[in-house]
Amino acid sequence: MAIQITNDPLNSFLDNLPRYALEMRRMDNQRSQFNRQMVLKEKAAANQQTLFDMAKNQRQFESDVYNEKLRAQQDYRLGVKKYEAFNKDNADDLESWKRRRNVPVLGVLEQDTYVGDVKNKLKWEERNLSIGKFFGLPTEKSQSRVNDLKSKIDRHSDLPDMSKIKPKPITPPKGLVMNKSLYDFAMENNMESTVDQTITSLQNILGIDPQIGTHSELYMQTLQAEGAR
Repeated sequence: MAIQITNDPLNSFLDNLPRYALEMRRMDNQRSQFNRQMVLKEKAAANQQTLFDMAKNQRQFESDVYNEKLRAQQDYRLGVKKYEAFNKDNADDLESWKRRRNVPVLGVLEQDTYVGDVKNKLKWEERNLSIGKFFGLPTEKSQSRVNDLKSKIDRHSDLPDMSKIKPKPITPPKGLVMNKSLYDFAMENNMESTVDQTITSLQNILGIDPQIGTHSELYMQTLQAEGAR
């Protein structure tokens, strides 16, 4: 009797089991490799976006700092022009006040500042005006002097406090890395120190106390030089 050999599924599976295991391992490796590649791509994209955002934030910060410096330069120029115009328009009165202050002994009775001298004159003129009105005397000239003195006081009040003319601190954008170059740039354009001779000389003419400043001479020279461009 002949022996018939049939295909046994179990035996066939067992025979092919090593090949199946290798195939499954290969597929797992491919899947793991694919997942790692996706993670790397996502990280690369995130890093690229981070670098882009950092560069954008840095450019924005530098622009804000520079624009704030330009604003301070403009305010500085306008402030100097106002002082120069005021001193020029009141040159005769300023010289008269200075001469009276320099008179030995009697000079101490004079006002310490020019605007103080003007206010003192205003009190006298207002008193004379009141007396003139009370007795029915002509008061046109007295009224004109009162108006002129008030105008000078108002104009003096409009003069800016030069010690406050400085770039405002700019807050760095969130996530901005302040490296040395960027820090030096910010410091160069947002310095704070003592009042320079230009400002003090303008204010000394009016008898203003120079101990009010926060600008260094180098900084204000920089403002002056760049503002003239």
